[in-house]
Amino acid sequence: MYLEEFNVNAAGWGDRDAGEMSVSYDGANDRMVGFFASSFLPMSDAFRITSGLNFMGNYVTPGLTQISFDLTAANVLPSDLFLRIFSGSDLFTYQLNPVNLSDTYVVNLDWSAGWNGLNEAAFNAALTSVTALEIQIARNGSGAQSYYLDNVQTLDTDLGGGGGSSAVPEPTMVSMFVLAVAVFSGLRRYTVT
Repeated sequence: MYLEEFNVNAAGWGDRDAGEMSVSYDGANDRMVGFFASSFLPMSDAFRITSGLNFMGNYVTPGLTQISFDLTAANVLPSDLFLRIFSGSDLFTYQLNPVNLSDTYVVNLDWSAGWNGLNEAAFNAALTSVTALEIQIARNGSGAQSYYLDNVQTLDTDLGGGGGSSAVPEPTMVSMFVLAVAVFSGLRRYTVT
């Protein structure tokens, strides 16, 4: 499991496209900051890591199953938000649907979770040799916008969800059993009387 809290430095994180969203390390608040200046042009850019040992390499052998991160919008939700995984020139994307100005997003590293790219076999192969990871943001409107990234981590256990707070957790086996008992008890009372 890798966890980046940005409590020392940027740890290899920066921006993807120089000039669209400026990305910097905010040491006073232990986070990364992405800033879009006012513009009428549609723009997207990403927080990107391409160096360092964390978040690069093989996700399969240590059994990593999810990536999570905290993203806060200062005042405007992004119009699009994607998690992007690169393996060489192969790119795989997962679209998130931001609904809150501040949220923790959890993405399952399973093709069936909604990833897009070449195909499932290529995605599984890419997870054995990740060369870059991005959290891509598209600006919303023309005003200046700031976004804050923190607590990026890989996980080796399923926390449920798979797409931020808008995801609905699956019911547990116990809650399904309790519901079934309640339904059968109600049916029995109804048929006995």
